[in-house]
Order: sequence, then structure tokens, then C-alpha cells
Amino acid sequence: MESIQTRGVGNMDITINDTVVKHAVWVAEIDKAIDGILGFDFLQSNQCVIDAGTNTFKLNGQPKKCTTVELKSIRCCRVVVDGTGIVPPGVEGIIPARVLDLENAPSCAVLVPTGRFTERCQLLMAGSVVSAEDSCVPVGVLNPSERLIEVYEMSVTATCETVPVQSEVPTFSYSTTGLMAPCLADLLEESSKYLGGSQKSELVGLLVQFNQVFTQHKTDLARTDLVRHSIRTEKVTPICQRPQRLLLTRRGEVKGQIEEMLKQDMTDQFYGLWACPIVLVRKKDGSTMFCLDYRRLNKVTVPCL
Repeated sequence: MESIQTRGVGNMDITINDTVVKHAVWVAEIDKAIDGILGFDFLQSNQCVIDAGTNTFKLNGQPKKCTTVELKSIRCCRVVVDGTGIVPPGVEGIIPARVLDLENAPSCAVLVPTGRFTERCQLLMAGSVVSAEDSCVPVGVLNPSERLIEVYEMSVTATCETVPVQSEVPTFSYSTTGLMAPCLADLLEESSKYLGGSQKSELVGLLVQFNQVFTQHKTDLARTDLVRHSIRTEKVTPICQRPQRLLLTRRGEVKGQIEEMLKQDMTDQFYGLWACPIVLVRKKDGSTMFCLDYRRLNKVTVPCL
């Protein structure tokens, strides 16, 4: 049986129900689920009588009520090293370990390093959440010293403590009212289908912070005049094609799009020797795209590569 390491002893007041008794108490590392253990010396000096049938006991002749604690809840599972190994100086690594007392092993547990292991081996151990029912449990350690540290097989490194599992995923609520344009709200809805709650919140923050880089409507287009492009052609006669004949119902549409481009400063009125016919392309959403038929021009264009 492994001995318990004590920190010291002192005379302390022990309160049981409404009775206070002074007694010598040893301070030691025991299961955190237990506040203390009453030894035989305490029971004898205070004339304690335990009646398991009625779940009561007497302290100096006074009856006291007992509280029943489930045995499994106060027992812990020990985690031992699954093979002797060496941890180099200044190295952080993983030590394979396994859980003893599997009959008490919780499905989800946190590893709590034992004081004896850290003091004897001079290793720092990370508290991590593991599945104690697995055959192999990873234990993260750090060697802060400047020497090799050997860890022996079956050394007790930690204990497993039950972790409450939250079955429901936390939800995050947010409101975009007044923070972003309706088009960005639609973009958020479309882009966050497969994101979690915290990821959605981060996406909202990004869209709000950089909302000025997104176009809010089809006329809100960014442009630059830092670079001017030119089309180099072979030494040929300028190509001036006749305009294609359009239906009367589409002539008004062409005129409207030209006026809109002039209004947005996307084009200028120009008279020259080169001319290409207008082509209206119907898009999937039913709108019309204004295009130019540059096929003949492309044949005489000199590549800029």
C-alpha cells in the first residue's frame, strides 16, 4: 500500500453539525471529494458510537445525523506510466499511461497530477481531459531542468476526476440590425451555414469591421486610375464593324445601360476609327449583361507576355 504524504499536524476545531470539538489533525493529500477522515483516535477520545442501521452516530453521548455518500463518487482512479522512459532536458512531450481501477473510471475525466510525482520526478504535468476508459491515456509533461529525467513504469502520475459533460452545445445570439447592410446580412446567412456559435460571432465582427470593402449594390463598384491599359495591335487597318440590329424592345435597354455607365463614370463618349458591335447577354437571374464583340479585335491583338 502506498503511504500518504503529510504536510504537518495541528490542533484544530472540528465542527460536526452544531458541535465543535478540538482535536489534533494531520494535513495530507487525500481525495478532493472528501473533506476529512475521522480516525480511531478521534472516535475513541470523543466516545463515538456509530449505528449503521439508523444512519446515526453519537458524539460524547449526543446523537448526530449522518449523510450517506455514494462510495463510487469518492473513489479515484490512478493513472500509472505504461513503460519506463526518459524525458530530455527542456523538452515537452507525451508519456503513455494507463488507468488503474477501471471499474471506477468515468467516461470523461480530467488528469490531476499527484504532488509526489511532480516532487520526485521534477516534471511539470499538464492537466488534460481524457477518456479514462481508453486503454492508453496520454500524459503531457515538461522537463524544465537541465538533466535527463527517467520515469519508471507503474509510477503513479495522476488521478482521474470526473468532468461534468454538457450535452447541449452553447448557442450564441447576435443581432445585425443597424450594423451592416442587408446584402451583408444575406452574405452572413449564406456563409455561416456550417459554422459554430463562436465562429459566427467572429464572422459578424469581420463583416462589420470591413463592411466598406463589400459592394452594397451593383452600382457601388470600386475603381482605380493608378494603372492605364492599352491594346497593342498588328499593323492593320482599323476595324470598324457595323452595329448589330437590335429589336425595338431591346434598344431602350441598351440606351439605359449606356446612360448608367456614363453616369457612373465607367465609360466616355468617344469618336474613332475602331468600332465593335454591342451584344446583350441574358444572365441566369434574368438581368442583361452589356458586352462588346471583340472577336475580330482579338485576332489582331499582340499578346503582352
